[in-house]
Amino acid sequence: AGGLVSALKGVSTYKTVWIGWPGIWVKPGKEREALATILMQEGCIPVWIDPTLLDMYYNGFCNSVLWQLFHYVPLNIDSWQKMSEHRAMQMQWQAYQVANQKFADVVLEHYVPGDIMWVQDYHL
Repeated sequence: AGGLVSALKGVSTYKTVWIGWPGIWVKPGKEREALATILMQEGCIPVWIDPTLLDMYYNGFCNSVLWQLFHYVPLNIDSWQKMSEHRAMQMQWQAYQVANQKFADVVLEHYVPGDIMWVQDYHL
């Protein structure tokens, strides 16, 4: 079994709630509310991220910067310096902050003192 599966065996008897991106974008309205209700019945709480933000956050900053840092890919400081000054990188950094704030807001909305929070993977 993978790392996450092995780690979760130790807490498999706990009551858990999964908070995360559901893998799709649904515009605000009745359809989104209905999907959120179904997900909540399964112990999942969605964090809605529109496709543009998702692309800049996930495919942009997370995969072009964080993945390399957390997977020990050697960095060329000169190219990183130039990249960090580039407008696209600044926009990806802003998208990363906005997306993480969306996750934090949903967590805080459902957090009860005494809850144990597990943040999974390098994207958050």
